[in-house]
Amino acid sequence: MGTRSIILIRKRYPKEISSATKSFLKGPDESQYIYEYFVYMYQETDNDDMGEWIAEFLCNFLRDYSSKYMDAGFLAAKFVEAFMDRDTSCKCLLPLAPLDELYHYEHHEIYFITTDSARKFFDDKSIVLTLHRNCIISAWPEKFMTKYLQNAERMKESRIQNEVIDYGDKELEKEGYLAEDRLLTKFLNKKFNMQHRR
Repeated sequence: MGTRSIILIRKRYPKEISSATKSFLKGPDESQYIYEYFVYMYQETDNDDMGEWIAEFLCNFLRDYSSKYMDAGFLAAKFVEAFMDRDTSCKCLLPLAPLDELYHYEHHEIYFITTDSARKFFDDKSIVLTLHRNCIISAWPEKFMTKYLQNAERMKESRIQNEVIDYGDKELEKEGYLAEDRLLTKFLNKKFNMQHRR
């Protein structure tokens, strides 16, 4: 059986500057951000290299478009093009749905590619890659594989449901990414526990 991956691309806006009060795909009420989702992708492959491929794509993208105005839609279009041409494995684009429903699709891992509305141009701090597997880890694209490999054993052996791996990146914490990961963990665990009690 191959690895089933879900990939979502989104842009975050601080709630205080957004006209919306909730993200379209819902999520934790306590979140300090509104998320605008652009695309939802699914792939099943015999390889286990999706995270490495995404991180490499994002690093190349940031290098090639470092002076371009920060447009999440442009990133989504470029990503989908590369994703669909990547190989001949089973893959597709799926309709967007509330987050707790997306997690019910059979999968082994989910990747969030998050852009920040506060950034005016693409740079090395404008995109964060997050992996939800047994645990959750977030990193800037150029650091993702290093941090993933350093924490692979902990992620594999953790008995804490959706544990957020904090590897000491103070800037990532300051920018609110780890706090948002923890809120999403709490939201998903609550939803799943309620459904299992039915």
